[in-house]
Amino acid sequence: MKLVAAALLLLAVFGWEQPEPTPPPPKLFAIVFRTGPAWDAAKSAGQQAFMKQHSQNLGSLRKAEKIALGGRFGEFGLVVVRAADMAEARAMLLGDPAVANGVFQADVHPWSTIYEGCTSAISPPPR
Repeated sequence: MKLVAAALLLLAVFGWEQPEPTPPPPKLFAIVFRTGPAWDAAKSAGQQAFMKQHSQNLGSLRKAEKIALGGRFGEFGLVVVRAADMAEARAMLLGDPAVANGVFQADVHPWSTIYEGCTSAISPPPR
């Protein structure tokens, strides 16, 4: 009985160390870019205002392993990002001067996988 009391006393004094909870895996969100009101139709994509900064923003997100995949289709751009929630996904656009200055408009949508096994290239990076 004294041993149990001593053990409980030690736990009360030093606390019961529990492992840190594992954060939930990030969710995927699709960001669709399209030309905005400040897009200059007389210039190529590479000559648009703020294009260099737009590329730098995407590069920073890629380096931080936030971008799962990205590319262009037709007149649109698509970037699938890893984020905890919609607010974090939208916040990724705050640092993009091309969006802030209307060269691009961007819409954020939750990404839902339809065919399991087809998204191995975009699943969260191993920790």
